[in-house]
Amino acid sequence: MLSSFLEKVLIIDGKEQHLDNDNAIVIHPKKLNLANMFEKNSFNKAIIRNSTVDDLKALSFFNIAQALKTGGTLEIIVYQPITVLQEVDADELEAKAKLGGFRDIKREPYETWVREGDQDYQLKSIKMIMIKENK
Repeated sequence: MLSSFLEKVLIIDGKEQHLDNDNAIVIHPKKLNLANMFEKNSFNKAIIRNSTVDDLKALSFFNIAQALKTGGTLEIIVYQPITVLQEVDADELEAKAKLGGFRDIKREPYETWVREGDQDYQLKSIKMIMIKENK
C-alpha cells in the first residue's frame, strides 16, 4: 500500500482532469511536446486515455519513455469510436511506441461505462500495456 502511495504517475488525457489522483501529473495530449521538460526517470507509470492516434507521435513516446523510470509501464486505451479501426490504430501506436523506446507490448480487451450528458453507454476498446526499454 505504501508503494502505491509513492508511485508517481503521468496521465495523458484529452478529457478528464483526474483531480482525485494526488500522486499524478496530468497533461493534455496536444501538449505532449512539453513532456520533454519532465525530469528523466521520474515516473513509475504513464497512462494515455482520450487521445487520438494523430496526437501521439513517435517523439511523444520518446519523451514519455525519458520521463519513465527503467522498467516503468505505459498503458494506452485506444481512443477510436469506430470498432473496426481500433486494431489499425493499435498497430500504428505500437509502431510509434517501439520507435520511442518501449518493448513487451501486450494488448487486451478493455471495457468500461462512460457517462456523457445524462446518458451512460458501454465503451469497448483495446488496452495496450508496454514497458520502457532498458538503455
